[in-house]
Amino acid sequence: MTRLLLLTASIFIAWNLQAQTPHPPYPYHSDSVEYDNADKSVHLAATLTYPEKGGPFPAAILITGSGTQDRDETLFGHRPFAVIADYLTRRGYAVLRVDDRNAGLSTGDVYHATTADFAKDVETSFHWLKMQKQVDPTKIGLIGHSEGAMIAPMVAAQNNDIAFIINLAGALDGYRTLMYQTLEPLRRSHTGDLLIGFAMFKERMFLDNMKLATDSAGFMQRVTHDYEAYYAAIPDSMRSQYAFVPKPDVFLHALAPIANHLVAPWWKFFITTDLTPYYEKVRCPVLLLGGDKDIQVDNATDMTAIASILKDHNDKNVETHLVPGLNHFFQHCHSCAVQEYGKLEETFAPEVLQLMADWLDKTIR
Repeated sequence: MTRLLLLTASIFIAWNLQAQTPHPPYPYHSDSVEYDNADKSVHLAATLTYPEKGGPFPAAILITGSGTQDRDETLFGHRPFAVIADYLTRRGYAVLRVDDRNAGLSTGDVYHATTADFAKDVETSFHWLKMQKQVDPTKIGLIGHSEGAMIAPMVAAQNNDIAFIINLAGALDGYRTLMYQTLEPLRRSHTGDLLIGFAMFKERMFLDNMKLATDSAGFMQRVTHDYEAYYAAIPDSMRSQYAFVPKPDVFLHALAPIANHLVAPWWKFFITTDLTPYYEKVRCPVLLLGGDKDIQVDNATDMTAIASILKDHNDKNVETHLVPGLNHFFQHCHSCAVQEYGKLEETFAPEVLQLMADWLDKTIR
């Protein structure tokens, strides 16, 4: 979930990072399109690609992960959605990839928006795409990455004519996923137990108070109470072992500038959302994909749980693949830490592109 990453400014070698990025001329149509939601409060800009001959074509809407991202889901010098769209279009599918609100040419309120609002944007794209002559309106599905994979079942639960879902590293529960994102990088780096314990306390303290607070002042008041109590409970005999724990005044001074961000509606919705009720209503075919080196989503656990929910509620066409060696962005990785994403040459694993297209061929076409 890219909203949750600590992004640092880096300079990358362009040719190295864009080895998979498609460049014109393309052997297919690539149209820039724009459209609005029903009340004109959100304007969406996108690229629609589709084969040169034939049609109408089965189609996929690509849904970005968390944070404000452009239609290519550009991150760390990579453009994974451009790569996915290129591959699927060459395989005979139409693909719509869309700028998020306030990214690229799209506009709309972001600060007050939640995942549910972004799901409505996907519905807007879905209804627009159904009207396009190049597209088979009975064969339109959703391909979501990270938060986008959480949005897909929300949309499909409300729209029975969604033809399929491809879930790329989508979590089931927001709160548990954020706790996993705190623990897993520390665990893999062999961090000491005391530091891990402090990090988990701090994350839990943040999330619990983000649930309850209605404004930044209330959040800071609650965190102040909890942190001072934690600090005071450290025995004097162990102070030297807890030297990494900041004193309350230092900790709270550093936290105050970002408190307003932490009480934004998006956070409260995300950490209180369990997608089980949405998946219980999904009836279309679902492909669940994840990398086994992902430190942002617990794919092994979540994919198993999601598949079980779908099958228990009469969605029998479910397939899962936990792909070896891949990180959250479906790159073959080494350390698999967030800091490595931009250093890898690969944008998106070729075997996952083939898995998606082959599954679509047998399931949708």
